[in-house]
Amino acid sequence: MKKLMMVSGVCGLGLVMGACSSAATRNANGLVDEALVAPGADDGFDARAMTIHRGDASGVAAFDEVVGALSGADVVLVGEVHGHERGLDFIATLFDALADRDPELALSMEFIERDHQHVMDDYVGGLIDRETMAKESLRNPGNFPVGHQRMVERAKADGRAVVAANAARVYVKMARTEGYEAMSGLTEAQRALFDVPGALPEGGYADRFMEAMGAMALHGGDEMVKSFLRSQALWDSTMAASVARQVEQGSSVYHVVGHFHVDFAPEAGGSAMVGYLRERLGDDVTIKSIVVHQHEGDGLSLMGEDVGVADFVVYVDPIE
Repeated sequence: MKKLMMVSGVCGLGLVMGACSSAATRNANGLVDEALVAPGADDGFDARAMTIHRGDASGVAAFDEVVGALSGADVVLVGEVHGHERGLDFIATLFDALADRDPELALSMEFIERDHQHVMDDYVGGLIDRETMAKESLRNPGNFPVGHQRMVERAKADGRAVVAANAARVYVKMARTEGYEAMSGLTEAQRALFDVPGALPEGGYADRFMEAMGAMALHGGDEMVKSFLRSQALWDSTMAASVARQVEQGSSVYHVVGHFHVDFAPEAGGSAMVGYLRERLGDDVTIKSIVVHQHEGDGLSLMGEDVGVADFVVYVDPIE
């Protein structure tokens, strides 16, 4: 079973073709030396050599084939394993390759929230330095891994938009504890920091969420599970709205988010975020997906449970 939330830790070996690089020294905001994340920096790991499976079980694809398949999509949904060094290295390398082809590609991040959009705009626009950006957007070692730093630095170097896609945390908690109806009484400025979904997710996505809740569902009852699903749906709806607005402005979007939100994106009802995106942009919007999953095997074959999970699947060793 795929876990709903992943914990940070050290990366695995084997599947990622080499041991973890030594942990870079970080400051209190999680920043590593700028030279390590500047565009073109070489960390000694060849992410392009990782095995990439076609999600329809038709075989593997070379890195450049994947880049070609994803290029031209309105939205590329990228499902990460939170905190996995090599998985994020692959995701950042893929962003570089797609950015090389598409000058209009914007970066969108689950881990950055809407109330910090002005900070990212100021940073990309050169109005503040890296330390100020990190402090004002509350970056720390847990929410600003090196792969994310690489992508933000590439976006800044190119003058690309960095979309602070997620709902501000205070409103996610409010959705869970008080419900959507209570949120309608907030001010216009407050309501701009989240997007309430028209309906809670159903189908496969909701089923997997219930399964991931596990013991909490057994001990907390239906109301507790529904309250957490409200929070989850607020995340998905807000991120979908953030991405959709960027697409409406003429950009294509590379949206980086935990893989649970992306899993089964090609399947109707498989991803709530995809459903909310199509509600906003219509069925003609082109959405492609690639996910990174943890797997203890050799990673050379697509797992049966992952057939149809995304357009492309990459395996990494579990975080220890």
